[in-house]
Formats: sequence, C-alpha cells, structure tokens
Amino acid sequence: MTAPIPAGAFKLSPNIGKVTKTANALSRLIGGAVASITFGLPALKTCPGAGECRRVCFATAGRYGTATVSGARQHNLDLARAWMKSGGVEALAGALAMALTSWAFSVPYQAVYLVRLHDSGDLFSQDYADAWAQAASVAGADIAARMKGARLVVYGYTKSYAAKSPITAPSPLRMIQSAGTIDDTRIDWDRPVAVILPKSHPADDPAYVIDDDTDIPALLAVAPELDPGHDPDNPGPPAVVGLRYHGTAGGGRSAVTAPLVTIAA
Repeated sequence: MTAPIPAGAFKLSPNIGKVTKTANALSRLIGGAVASITFGLPALKTCPGAGECRRVCFATAGRYGTATVSGARQHNLDLARAWMKSGGVEALAGALAMALTSWAFSVPYQAVYLVRLHDSGDLFSQDYADAWAQAASVAGADIAARMKGARLVVYGYTKSYAAKSPITAPSPLRMIQSAGTIDDTRIDWDRPVAVILPKSHPADDPAYVIDDDTDIPALLAVAPELDPGHDPDNPGPPAVVGLRYHGTAGGGRSAVTAPLVTIAA
C-alpha cells in the first residue's frame, strides 16, 4: 500500500534577517532584482554530522522555538519522509521542484531566485540530498525557460559530508562544507569550507573571508559565477569562510578553530 502523503505543500518561509540582507547585497552586486526565501527542517534531529554546533545551535532558540516556526519545519520533515516512502527520490524531487517553481512564479520577475536551504536542519540522508540536487536542477531549468533567463540558486551550509552529490554536482544546489562535525577529517579542503569562529575573532583576519551581516562570502564561494568580477580562468584558492555569529554568549572559542586553521594552511 502506498504511504499517505500529509496534507499541504512544503512550507517555504520568508526571512527578514540575514537571508534578506544577502539577497539585497547580491542585488547590488549583480545590478538586478533578487527574491529570497528559506526552507528549513527541525534542528539537530536532522543533523547527523553535527558536532561542535550542537552546543550553540541558533536554531533551537528564539523564533525557531515558536509553534509557528517549529511546526512548519516539522511539517517539511514529515512531508519529505512521506514522499520518499511513497515514491523514493524521484517523488520527493518532484514535490520539492514544484514548491520551488510555485514560489518563483508567484513573485514578479527577478534576475535571481535565491533559496537558503536549511536555515535550520541539514541533509539527513543521501536520498534526501539527491532529491534536492534533482529538484534544484529541474526547477532551475523551468525557471530559466519561463522567466527569460532568470536563475535559481539554492544554497546552504552542510555538515553531512556523506551526502557528496550536492557538493560536487553541477546543479543550482550549492552547498558549502561547514566545519565542526563529528569527523572533520572528511572535509575536502580543495572545496570551500565554512569555519565557526568566536565572536571576538578579528574581522580582518586574512585567513578567512568574513561578513557578519550576509552570506555573500559563502554564496560566492560555491557560486562564483554570480560575481561579475569572477575570472573562471583564475579562480584562486578555495575560500575559508569565517562565521563569527556562532559561538557562546561570551564569545567562547570553538573547539575546532585551531586545528582547522592548521589544516587550511
């Protein structure tokens, strides 16, 4: 018997914080309109690779703890699992692609439709990761065809290194590796990496690309073609993005910072 699908569509949520600031900064950079939205899952229980961040996860407090926000994320997880149980990766990919295109076609024309994937939660399985890679490709092609060359970019940070396809696949899905996992030896330092830093870390440290207000450093690290000044023939070394907004209230030092600097060098 086919598993029942929960009522309702996936819930894409507007974000008036860092994601909106990122969209505004990208709009200024490219000289075109950018719309943004987020897709989240419940924190921690969908984060199999989480290590250091479990102590200081921002998605377990504040607005993320409200019934509306936490309920929407639980709904997305229940729906994702139901689609996979019903029809596997292809069924989930189709449902996610429909959610992305429905959102994009509901707003005026934009040069870029920007989706922040997992402002809470992560790629909890390989099938789920593969579904997102497929969904982003299908939705991206549909948006480009129907919206006069507009592009879809789905970006996020992941500690799920077992889910390799979203890191390497030529897809609108662009994930940056995030350090501080249960096994940082699996990090591919030939690709961009985000590192948790204490809040007191100097913003001008040349070892990192730091922007406390937006995700632009991470976004351009995994989608460099968005930068009008990008030279594909001279891309430079992979970026190490510093995230200073993470950490304890007292600006405590992340346990992974020192060894990661050594590895990156």
